[in-house]
Amino acid sequence: MREEGEPLPLLIFEIGVGSVQRPGDWVDFQWGDYDGDTLKLRRNKTGKALQLPCTKALEAALERAKSDLGFCPHPSRHILTRSDGSP
Repeated sequence: MREEGEPLPLLIFEIGVGSVQRPGDWVDFQWGDYDGDTLKLRRNKTGKALQLPCTKALEAALERAKSDLGFCPHPSRHILTRSDGSP
């Protein structure tokens, strides 16, 4: 996957592997949750707040996704979005 994955599937893969969270939590990540080193979230199932250190591969995927946007994303913009920009 890391060698041949397209950008969006690779980002989804790295969020899953790097965050070790349930898929329902992946879609809630917003750009404001990423500080360049960690991702923060409130787990859907338990409501527990977490701050997760990013793997190097996840950092690279997030930085690539941010760069591919062509603009600095608003902190409330979801990281995983549909082509129309909706979460």
